Amino acid sequence: GEAIQANMAADSPPASLDASNASELIASEFSGPGSPSISGAFTILRLCLAIFGVLANTVTGVVLTNRKLWSPTSMLLLSLVAYDAVFLLASIPVSAMGVVITTDLETFAVIFGICYPLRFMAQTGSIYTTVTVTIERFLIVFRPLKARGFCTFGKTRRLVVIIFIFSIVFNIPRCFFYQLATSFAPHIVANVGLTSSLSPLSSSLPASPLSSLSPLSAVSTPPGVASRSALCLEAESRRHDADAQAAYYTWLYTVIYELYVSGVFFYLLPYTLIPILNLQLLVAIKQRRDETRRISLKNQHQVASQKPTDMEDGLTMIVLGITVCFVICCVIPAIYNVTQIAEVPPTTKLSTYLLIASDTMLCVNASTDFFFYCLLGRRFRNAFLYLFCTKRYLAKHRTRTGSRYGSRGHQDSYYHSV
Repeated sequence: GEAIQANMAADSPPASLDASNASELIASEFSGPGSPSISGAFTILRLCLAIFGVLANTVTGVVLTNRKLWSPTSMLLLSLVAYDAVFLLASIPVSAMGVVITTDLETFAVIFGICYPLRFMAQTGSIYTTVTVTIERFLIVFRPLKARGFCTFGKTRRLVVIIFIFSIVFNIPRCFFYQLATSFAPHIVANVGLTSSLSPLSSSLPASPLSSLSPLSAVSTPPGVASRSALCLEAESRRHDADAQAAYYTWLYTVIYELYVSGVFFYLLPYTLIPILNLQLLVAIKQRRDETRRISLKNQHQVASQKPTDMEDGLTMIVLGITVCFVICCVIPAIYNVTQIAEVPPTTKLSTYLLIASDTMLCVNASTDFFFYCLLGRRFRNAFLYLFCTKRYLAKHRTRTGSRYGSRGHQDSYYHSV
């Protein structure tokens, strides 16, 4: 979701920007100092991932809303699917801009200004929904009695609303990104070393005629217009004060908020909680399965049946798969964030390639959850086949259960047999 920063890293265009060189400007902003072929290939890959991910998340949401699978965990997973779908939807216009270059800079700025904060809002919601569902699984496995009072539909619904509000409030500064970056002259920002925070469109703003004034011009002014010169000098001083203040706020945004605050909430906290809880969940599931295997060997004469713990372990395995994918896919974005904190120039090839790879990995993370549901969730897989491949599922189910249960009532019990 940090693709904006790479676009800011390119050299500022000339002030006389017209329609003839607008497409070249945007193309250079998307390609950066790296190889255009590599950047274009990754752009097409992100576009394909976004389209596939939107379709896959839509199917996943339909399956999760089935009443037979509805639970507090399913509610959290459904909100995670929604955040991933919004993130990918916001990625499609940005990726398409890298393939189909437009000369309408106003349209480009509007689309970019909407998709930029929207992607971060969806990413924030996805991160903390993943953290919440991991904590919920931890409580169910290790504190089952407390989980009965905590993991209810009412409290889960409140958690979903809290995460949604936090995702919007935390990213409100990003909604004013373009207004902040274009509210002062580029040469003032260059003097304080904040050129990388400028919007690509900011340098196309006409320079103020007051910028040519100086104290020497006031001295050579005829006495009849001395008051006018004084007013111009006062206006120039106020303008420079406003530019310095805007540059300071931009430093707060690009350094404090974008790098440090976002780094803590996007990477440090999730990477502290998720791996620790996942390791404990893996150990607990392994111990439970070893115990189940040992008991099964002693009671081989009894008919095997599906236990509630088996269903909970299935949900836990889905959550583990999703969170492990999240941790792996966020490694490169975390490395990129560290390089920016270390003040590695964003115009270098290292920063450009890290940024391209990190944005691609975020799209991979948001578009591959469907595979974890199908591979690790037997109940989800059967529900998916029942909803979208009904004839095939029923034929397969009759063949598997006909000799054991007969032909009566198996449609009513197909969820209980998974």
